[in-house]
Amino acid sequence: MNQKSGESKKEILGDRRIHPRIPMRLSVKYSSAKEFFVDYSNNISVGGIFIRTLEPAEFGTKVLIEFTLPEIPRKVKGLGEVVRVVRAGSSERDPAGMGIKFLKFDPGSEEHIRKFISVQVKNPPPAAKPGAPSTSGTQEEGK
Repeated sequence: MNQKSGESKKEILGDRRIHPRIPMRLSVKYSSAKEFFVDYSNNISVGGIFIRTLEPAEFGTKVLIEFTLPEIPRKVKGLGEVVRVVRAGSSERDPAGMGIKFLKFDPGSEEHIRKFISVQVKNPPPAAKPGAPSTSGTQEEGK
């Protein structure tokens, strides 16, 4: 496959996602065998989550993940694998970070995600009015 300058694999291969993505800013704790991090998600689906970070793990890295979904008091915990890496400055459209494919969950966690995504797909939040502040901004909380 010949890749022209400026084309991403996504543009060449097409979008192969099978689950709808929900834009969602969640605090996500994750760790590999070597390090522990806390960053924010960009979106989530039943199949995975995209975590915004300037220092993404390498493709294929297994990570333990933990986060809380809105209105669900129980933490979601599981194991994922880095299946997409976006380096800072490599994409005009996509933020730096990594896509994590969910592999395995603690009991009940997968069902919480499925229910949450189902509700979001059926009842998306109203679109922000022009000029209104965004509730899913990228600034760190507390600033």
